[in-house]
Parts: sequence; structure tokens; C-alpha cells
Amino acid sequence: MKIFRKISGCILIVLASIFSFSTVLALAKAILVDCVREINNNTAQGIGYLFGTLIMGTLFVLLIIYMFKSGFRLVRTKPVVQDSIDDIGVL
Repeated sequence: MKIFRKISGCILIVLASIFSFSTVLALAKAILVDCVREINNNTAQGIGYLFGTLIMGTLFVLLIIYMFKSGFRLVRTKPVVQDSIDDIGVL
């Protein structure tokens, strides 16, 4: 079961890194190219497109952060608590 957790954690981390790279590129293109073109048309659609892009980008970033946290939590090993020499024999 431990190896399954490690493998699934690594898969989540790899997927999150791929998604983060693609999200950064897609948001940069959407904001710098598409939103500027829509706003230059002087319509209400440009502002709506900008806010929609920012809201969905924020949701994707939150999803990616959750994937990273879950992946690192699955990969992390739990520390083994060891008794110190002073605690042995003490009731």
C-alpha cells in the first residue's frame, strides 16, 4: 500500500507540473492576445472575456495547488517516533 501511495503521489506531482506549465502559457496568450483584441473592439464582451479568463485561471491555479499538496502529502513518509534513553523505564 505504501508503494501505491508513492506512485500515485509522483503521478499527481508530474500532472500538476504539466498542467501548471500549460496554464501559464494559456493564460499569457489569453490575456495578452485575445483580451487585448476584444477590448480594442470597444464592446462589453472584452471586459466579460477578461474577467472570465481571470476567474477560470484562478480556479485552475487553485486546482493545481491542490494537486501539488496532495501529491507531496502522498509521497511524504511519516517519521518514526523513537523513545529517548531517558524515557525508558519511567512510568
